[in-house]
Amino acid sequence: MLFEGIMWPFSTLLGNIFFSYVAIQYGLASLLFYWWLQLTLLDVVAAAYCVIVEEEEPSLILYAVTFRLFYINIIDVSKVFATIEEWRGQAMTWGKLERERKL
Repeated sequence: MLFEGIMWPFSTLLGNIFFSYVAIQYGLASLLFYWWLQLTLLDVVAAAYCVIVEEEEPSLILYAVTFRLFYINIIDVSKVFATIEEWRGQAMTWGKLERERKL
């Protein structure tokens, strides 16, 4: 839990910032794109394998690109903010959502 919940999101977020900074600073943005493309291709191949083994719809493979573009980054940023809020001792609530006890 410690590694996956705290260390991994921080290292991913800081790694992305570092790679972006180095790529822009030294003119290696095209290599950064190829690095991202390679990771995306790995996700697509893994998704294709899972779809074939589980006999699912092949259209699910395309979600791997969306997963790499948006979902991973959103989840990692959310984990970082949740960890910081936990360290600060901020209470977690549902806000203004109150149950009305109706069916």
